[in-house]
Amino acid sequence: MTSAARRRQAKRTFLANHLMSIATCSKKGRPHAAVVLYAADQDLKFYFATKVRTRKARNLRENPRVAFVAGLEPPFSFQGEGRAILISAAAERQNALAKLAQAAANGVWKNFWPPILGLRAGEYAVYRLKPMRLRALDLQNAKISNRLSSFIELIEWRSRRS
Repeated sequence: MTSAARRRQAKRTFLANHLMSIATCSKKGRPHAAVVLYAADQDLKFYFATKVRTRKARNLRENPRVAFVAGLEPPFSFQGEGRAILISAAAERQNALAKLAQAAANGVWKNFWPPILGLRAGEYAVYRLKPMRLRALDLQNAKISNRLSSFIELIEWRSRRS
């Protein structure tokens, strides 16, 4: 398979997956990781939500930088980092919530109800995740003898200024 074909397959897999583990960090350096439902579009803009009184939301208010991992089964696992931007515009917020609802209903796990629905931690806080890097680890074709890298860059590293 060519590198362009591997990249297309990795992107399709990322768009079909809807669960990721996201790591945040408080201003004091206390880390926190949690599984979230996400929805992404063809331009690799993606969204997730939490409740305003969760530790994750508190950390994001203090420090918007995140790291994330999605898909731990073949064919790909994804890892990246970026910034979580709280969505305040009503139309974008509603659009993101609709995409998340569709991801929950039609994703790999049909009719998945994310834990956020059971949290009593205030209103929803909806975020757009601006990835600074996103790469896929090819779990099917990675062999020590391969000359190809096991990683496929979907979004090359971008500086913090991007």
